[in-house]
Amino acid sequence: MDDYGLVVANFVDLRVLEARRYGWSVPRNLSLKDMAEEVLGQEFQKPKTITTSHWDKPCLSLAQVKYACVDAFVSFEIGRVLRAAD
Repeated sequence: MDDYGLVVANFVDLRVLEARRYGWSVPRNLSLKDMAEEVLGQEFQKPKTITTSHWDKPCLSLAQVKYACVDAFVSFEIGRVLRAAD
């Protein structure tokens, strides 16, 4: 997160967890949407009107905030499921 001066500790690459779970030597480059469908068995909607909206504005819209929350939660759930399989 060099662009914003943030330091993130203990991050986990979900692709590495997925590769470990399925015994792959190289992680696949799946989108979060595809990984959610594969690991969680649930379709994850990512509307283009939100994904391509102006994320660089000082104030995000309510739709953008909801989208970011869902994105974070889905990431957490994928990690939880993959770690439980270890």
